[in-house]
Amino acid sequence: TEWPYFQAIHEFLVSKGVDVPKASLEQLVGASGAKFYEPLARYLGGISVEETKDMVEQFLESLALTDEWRYQALFREDVRHIFDWAKANDIKLALASSSPRFVIDQVIEECQMTDVFDFVVSGEVFQESKPHPEIYEYTLKAPDLSPEEAVAIEDSSYGIESAKRVGLHVIAYEEPRFN
Repeated sequence: TEWPYFQAIHEFLVSKGVDVPKASLEQLVGASGAKFYEPLARYLGGISVEETKDMVEQFLESLALTDEWRYQALFREDVRHIFDWAKANDIKLALASSSPRFVIDQVIEECQMTDVFDFVVSGEVFQESKPHPEIYEYTLKAPDLSPEEAVAIEDSSYGIESAKRVGLHVIAYEEPRFN
């Protein structure tokens, strides 16, 4: 979802009369918490981080209600067989996302993945966001795994860095629309 979120944040800023170069916005891809909202608050003229967060969440919620921005349309059906294979082979699956929990829950429900993940973790509950490794350290504790026993699949440079800091093997999804 990194590309559509990138576009949504750009659209959000434009709707507020703010023009930020896309190269500057790319630095926020995969970020959450203060690392994400503080720069946005500055772009919006110095309003509070909390107010910025509320405004962004309302904007994203309004997009999720439109037909053009359905998670199901963004979902890569070609990976569903991987989930099925993992379940059939008793492999635990965790979702460790920097996204807010309400977004994670929307994606899981709309993409009919409620029975896929054994653990779901939102980065919003941690002091530090990716690239800090805390989210992966926490996620590995639940099933009591060492980094050598797990693999991270990531779609952002912050996520890749976070997983590697913990010592995880990483499969990276390349998004050619980003630098």
